[in-house]
Amino acid sequence: MKNYESLARQLLNDVGGETNVKGVTHCLTRLRFTLKDRALVNTESLQNHPDVMAIVEAGGQYQIVIGNHVADVYDTLLRISDLQNRTGGEESTKVLDRFINMVSGIFQPTMGVLAATGMLKGIVAMMAFYGFNAENSGLYLLLEATGDGFFQFLPMILAVNASKYFNLNQFTGLALAAALLYPSLNTGRALPSAIGLSLSVPMGGYYQTVLPIIVAVSLAAQVEKWLKPRIPDVVKYFMVPFVTLLVVAPLTILLVGPSMVTLSQMIGQVFQWIYDFSPTLMGFVLGGLWQFLVILGLHWGLIPLMTIQLQTNGFSTILAMVAFVNFSQLGSILSIYLKSKEAKTKRLVLPSAVSAFFGITEPAIYGISLPMRWPFVLSSLGGAIQGAFIGWAGAHTYQMGGLGLFALTTFVVPDGSGVANLLKAVTALLLATVSGFLLTSLLKFPETVTLAADFETKTSEKNEVTKGQYLLKSPVDGDVVLLEEIADPVFASGAMGQGIAIQPTNDFVSSPVKGKVTSIFPTNHALSLLSDKGLELLIHLGTDTVQLNGEGFERLVAVGDEVEVGQPLIHFDRERIQVQGYDLTTAIIVTNANDYFDVLPTIEGDVRAGDLLLTVIE
Repeated sequence: MKNYESLARQLLNDVGGETNVKGVTHCLTRLRFTLKDRALVNTESLQNHPDVMAIVEAGGQYQIVIGNHVADVYDTLLRISDLQNRTGGEESTKVLDRFINMVSGIFQPTMGVLAATGMLKGIVAMMAFYGFNAENSGLYLLLEATGDGFFQFLPMILAVNASKYFNLNQFTGLALAAALLYPSLNTGRALPSAIGLSLSVPMGGYYQTVLPIIVAVSLAAQVEKWLKPRIPDVVKYFMVPFVTLLVVAPLTILLVGPSMVTLSQMIGQVFQWIYDFSPTLMGFVLGGLWQFLVILGLHWGLIPLMTIQLQTNGFSTILAMVAFVNFSQLGSILSIYLKSKEAKTKRLVLPSAVSAFFGITEPAIYGISLPMRWPFVLSSLGGAIQGAFIGWAGAHTYQMGGLGLFALTTFVVPDGSGVANLLKAVTALLLATVSGFLLTSLLKFPETVTLAADFETKTSEKNEVTKGQYLLKSPVDGDVVLLEEIADPVFASGAMGQGIAIQPTNDFVSSPVKGKVTSIFPTNHALSLLSDKGLELLIHLGTDTVQLNGEGFERLVAVGDEVEVGQPLIHFDRERIQVQGYDLTTAIIVTNANDYFDVLPTIEGDVRAGDLLLTVIE
């Protein structure tokens, strides 16, 4: 497995160090930091890091998009720091931020297993359709227990995560969940009174519930916090949980539990009213906004609502309406693959398509459709179309389950009674894919090579910048290499922006523009420039050269310096670096390429410093 320690240390340094971190969690593709002082963060350095796909600030969190290996980076981050007990973070002053932080902190760690067990429940439902049940099939019983057990005892799982988030002893949280799920309370029969109050448990008990245990743990955390400084150390070990449970458990069973179940039912009813008003409109809006919510991290706010619907109704309309949005993104990037003439785009699409097929769309969004803008918008429209169909057709999901193709298992009716709902889901999947594909096919892709040749011909006739286009000079001598052909996968994918690469044959990096130095990497192997025309440039010397810790690199300018075209910026010992086995292929990236119509590379095979390298078109 790849060693992520260098990356983890750099990320921790750029977010202001360990002391600036209140808490950190991760989801499928991004690290989510809760920070003390946003001003201490070096966003520019993070944006220029080759392993960082994007930066998102939302829900009170500073989110660093890493990609599919984020879990390995997260584990390394915890290993090299003392952040293990700071995974939740402190509250933001904004109510929405606090809610999103809480939901993501409590639900996110469970989502992988939640998806896996949901898929098992889908398999069980398909077995039921063919006549298998717990009486005639041992395999059915085994899979049913494995898939359904997690959902039945969901309050226990949530108790662990909520205890971490609210800083409660996790075994106290588990004791509260165990009390809620105690068999004698969940029998459905009439219960005797307790301390003069009627003891009642909602229909169905507390199995699979969400809100009661979360509220109970948050209340217990406050009680525990109040008790700790007031109970003598000699008995604190057992008296703090004793008093906490003595106060909170009865309160939870008598008041918190019933009231939260009632609230859950009310929330479910509100969405049912919206659904009854116009399921098609509801599906169109939810399906269309889903990708925007994912980018901002706000989709976590809908996870409890989906769970509440499943617990109260036995099915979810919200989950059904967003289940196949990823296939619209898949159709969109497949259209790009067929239409694009650029090899780097084609090379990036295939792995992103595989991820999208299995429900992970961040590589496709950040690497392809979002930088191109319109494909992202059109894929969102495709998501709206499939959502509207789901609403119109009345399709439901019956459990939280797999992502992508495996989401089909969640549409199987648990008792195996018919395949109509599953067929609606298959239709929605195909509709999403075709919608994304056809809508994106309407876009016109420019012929890059032809445009480059035309502009070079025009600019060679007169040595001035024509309005609407900006010329970038080569910063080094060397052989031109297409960006998609370099060894660094982040630069090659175009996730950092558009540009070109050069295999240098001299030892100096000179400024390709007139402008200002905005950042220099601590190891001097990379820097950023802002041209006087507004172009943001990254010059990155070599692959993995950060591991040299500055050896062989010498900065000749400082951050904030004004520079002229051709002014030396970095001196590097080319032979010394190459003899250690490092590739010095230098990437020159326009990091704000999305603000322009196109970035066109030279058609020459080799250049000298000062030759035309890139043409940026407004």
